[in-house]
Amino acid sequence: GDQDIVLLRQNLPLFKSLDVETAQVADILGIEEADIDASLPIEMASTALRHMVVPVRNIETLERLRPDYEALAALNHRHGIETTPVFAFASPGSGVYLQSRDLCPAIGNNEEAASGTTNGALACYLHRHKRLPCDGDSVEYWAAQGIEMGRPSKVLCKLLLRDGEVSEVWVGGAATQSLSGEIIL
Repeated sequence: GDQDIVLLRQNLPLFKSLDVETAQVADILGIEEADIDASLPIEMASTALRHMVVPVRNIETLERLRPDYEALAALNHRHGIETTPVFAFASPGSGVYLQSRDLCPAIGNNEEAASGTTNGALACYLHRHKRLPCDGDSVEYWAAQGIEMGRPSKVLCKLLLRDGEVSEVWVGGAATQSLSGEIIL
C-alpha cells in the first residue's frame, strides 16, 4: 500500500563453487534429484552471509520441501555456509520474480520468513548466470519468501551495474510490526 520502502546497501558479491552432490542435497531437502534445476549450479553466493543457493524447477517443489535440518546444518558447517536459500522462478503476473525458502539451521533458525542478505546474494547469483531481465545500468524485482511458514513477505532486490558488473546491491521492503516489548537492564 502506502508504506514507505526502506533499502539497505549490501557488500559486493562473492561466489565460490561447492563440491556437493546434487543427489545428496535433494535427499537432505526431502525432494527428488530431478526437482533441482540442473540449468543452474548449486554454489555459494554472498553479499554478507554465505549462502548455498539451490535452484528448483517450480514453486510446487518449494511447498514439498521436508528438510532434514540436522543434516543440512552439518553440510553447511562443512562448507562454511550460513544459510541455504532454495528458490524457484515465479509465474508471470504473480507480482514477484522468484519465490524462496531460506533454510538456516546452521545458525540456529530452521527457516527465515524474510532475509535481505539472502535475497541480495540471490539477485547477484541470478545476474552472474544471466537470469535477470536487464537492459541498462540497473535491475530490480520483488521476491517472495515466508509463504510456507504462514508469514508471507516480499523483498525488493535492486542491482546497480557498471559495464555489466554489479556495482551496488540493495535490498529492502516495507516492515510490519510483529511484536513489541521492553528490555530492563
